[in-house]
Amino acid sequence: MQCQDVFTVPVSIRRAVNHWALWRSSDAFVLNTLGRRLGIKGLADIYKELETGAHDHIWVDLSSNGPPLRKNITKVITASD
Repeated sequence: MQCQDVFTVPVSIRRAVNHWALWRSSDAFVLNTLGRRLGIKGLADIYKELETGAHDHIWVDLSSNGPPLRKNITKVITASD
C-alpha cells in the first residue's frame, strides 16, 4: 500500500502494518506524531541528523526480526547516528 497521508488510512490497517517506508515531510509535527505512534521519538530530528535527501527514506521495521530503523533499507540507524 502507498499513501501520501498516513492518517487517512483506517486505524485497523495501520495497526496491521509491520514495515514502513517513510519519506521526509515538510511538516515536522506530522512526522513527530507518526513517529510517536510508531514508537520513535523525534522522527523529524532523525531526518535532520541523517541529512536525508528528496529520494531518501527511513525504513521502520516493527516486526522485531531486524534492526528497527534503517536509512534506505540498507544502512542501519543506531542511537549514535
